[in-house]
Amino acid sequence: MKNDDFLKLLEDPEFRNSPLGELQATLQEAFNQYEWRIRSERIKAGIREAKLRKAGKAE
Repeated sequence: MKNDDFLKLLEDPEFRNSPLGELQATLQEAFNQYEWRIRSERIKAGIREAKLRKAGKAE
């Protein structure tokens, strides 16, 4: 299946309402939550690192 065919399938209301379509939507939502959690953790790590660098320069 080509990417274009898959994208058309995702837009099909019959597919979205099928069990396979619901599974795809659930997986997509889980991936999006994971992706945002990873971004958030990276931002927090960057802030911690910047604070440590700032504290090291202040000494």
